[in-house]
Amino acid sequence: MAATAIAIALAACSSSSNSSSNSNSTSASASNVVWKLSSDLPTGVPFNDLYLKAAGTGISSATNGKVKVTEYPANELYSTQTLAVSALETGQVQVVVTQALDVVSLMKAFDGTQVAYLAPTSADYFKIFAPGTAWFKEASAEAAKLGIELVPIVGASPGEAGFGFTSTTPSTSLASLSGLKVRVAGAGIVTDELQKLGAHTVDLSTTEAASGLEDNTVSAALASAAFAAGTLKGVIHGFYDPGTFQYGPYFMFVNMKAWNAIGTANQNAITSELNSQIGNYVTNIASEQATARQTLTSEGLWVNTATAAQVGQFGKELQPFALSIFQKEDPASYQALVQTVKQLNFPLYSS
Repeated sequence: MAATAIAIALAACSSSSNSSSNSNSTSASASNVVWKLSSDLPTGVPFNDLYLKAAGTGISSATNGKVKVTEYPANELYSTQTLAVSALETGQVQVVVTQALDVVSLMKAFDGTQVAYLAPTSADYFKIFAPGTAWFKEASAEAAKLGIELVPIVGASPGEAGFGFTSTTPSTSLASLSGLKVRVAGAGIVTDELQKLGAHTVDLSTTEAASGLEDNTVSAALASAAFAAGTLKGVIHGFYDPGTFQYGPYFMFVNMKAWNAIGTANQNAITSELNSQIGNYVTNIASEQATARQTLTSEGLWVNTATAAQVGQFGKELQPFALSIFQKEDPASYQALVQTVKQLNFPLYSS
């Protein structure tokens, strides 16, 4: 599942640029192609609609119609994104857009995106997982082993993840999760972090989250404020935002044979166009989050946000713990992640 997210010039492109040089002359005279897209983004949420538009009409316009995309949003094509990635490997579909948690079992590098409190702000967070970084290069290499191109566009998300609660009693700390069944969107380090906090995690996709809260399968759900205000509207009674705890960033992956076949010019046009569309959202992600929290408040929900002191406390407790797990899972990606964070001059908490 390689390529959910964004571009600058990069080493991640080196694998495709070498092989694509032989495809340029072919692609120039080739007839138009149609790529099938599988995504777990339910429509009706601003970020989701933007990303699906970028992946669909964005790719088509960037290539002047040479590459057209048939969209299958909201898991209409495959019940899980892991199955979609397997279909991507074999060429049954050509594009998959999904969040990092859904590819961790296949590419361990993406579990690094779940490490708590890696960056001071939302905009800073996406600098870590952008093309040109050591982490992106390592993640691209892992994807390439599966015959998948991690599209060099910046990783993006509806925003920092908090927790929607069915309880009417306001929560003021991550400690409120202790003893609760909490929805997560796929297994990974975030599950370990929540279990450390005393929560019991339940894996539910974006399309299952609301029903899981309604039937009491879970009583809290890991979700962005935008997701809570949209998909979870009427189901939850409150929302707690713990700061830059977790994001569940989305990346775009393309079957490498399909990617190489369109040639370098089309590849560059796609990454440029998608970076423009998705990068603009990332730039404004803090204001988008604030608007989503205001929406939740206007709907009559209680909304609380972690204080700076709490963020520091949570970071010291969870980040070293998560990094130690990641180091054992994928030593190369761990080194690349730490290198990237240090190069960006973001602080790492010590245990």
